[in-house]
Amino acid sequence: MKNYLLPNKGKSTRAIKYMFRDCKNLTFHLRDDVTCYQKVGCIGFIQNEDNGKIVYITTEPVNGLAMYRTAESLTDFRGGPNQWCKESEYKQRILELLK
Repeated sequence: MKNYLLPNKGKSTRAIKYMFRDCKNLTFHLRDDVTCYQKVGCIGFIQNEDNGKIVYITTEPVNGLAMYRTAESLTDFRGGPNQWCKESEYKQRILELLK
């Protein structure tokens, strides 16, 4: 997979969907995050259709880490505690919360 994570930029919506391409039970509610007319990553929700669990993500890196957390609905921007991880762990950590 092409590395869409550039210095000071996070993964795009397209890259996140590609990362989870083998997970057929997930629905994506994402949008690219733009700051000063430049894409810096994406934000939004990933929902497991089988059990209804939802995770809020933002891929704009902070100190090289991306943030994710549980959410109660597709409009819950406060959710559970923020959790941070490296790009290499992102998919695994999100899937753990969606189980």
